[in-house]
Amino acid sequence: MKSRPGRPAAVCLLDGPSGTGKSTLARALLAALPRTRGPRWAGLQLVQMDDFYPGWEGLAAGQQILAKSVLSSFDTADSGEAAAAETASKAAGYGYWRWDWAADRAGKWRTLPAGAPLLVEGCGALTRETISLADFGIWIEMDEATRKARALGRDGDMFAPHWEGWLSQEQQHWQQNHPAQLADLCFSASLETDL
Repeated sequence: MKSRPGRPAAVCLLDGPSGTGKSTLARALLAALPRTRGPRWAGLQLVQMDDFYPGWEGLAAGQQILAKSVLSSFDTADSGEAAAAETASKAAGYGYWRWDWAADRAGKWRTLPAGAPLLVEGCGALTRETISLADFGIWIEMDEATRKARALGRDGDMFAPHWEGWLSQEQQHWQQNHPAQLADLCFSASLETDL
């Protein structure tokens, strides 16, 4: 893995369409990277973009949150939900507003430890802007029929009404950002890979 300037801690981005096994791979990497890649990866924090996409139409906005709030610096824009007491918390490090999916609005601020290495997992993680702030990018893919069956089997009734809209946002991301070309490692998953 290369080291990119501008961020003292290591950053790995894991991107791919819904249902490809990103979350499972992220859990494996969370255990493996600190053990195999040395002290720069000690204290690795998992950041899942599902925590901050602002709703079902929020993939592009989630990419901006990742670039501006999680990776570059904390976001100084007021979400409308921020209290003055949280300003000090935000100043302590990188972070983001968690999305409250049940209430369909921004929830609480999550501060990431300043200088902590990050493993970011989510659809849309790899853009030209975000890869410039990371050490390593991974792209995982799978055929659409299989991943749709996996995603709907996992998230069922919650995801089903949003599948087509989310797929459209993913396709727009692929056309605009070409994440597979930005990645340092690309692979195709199958049911046999057990992701």
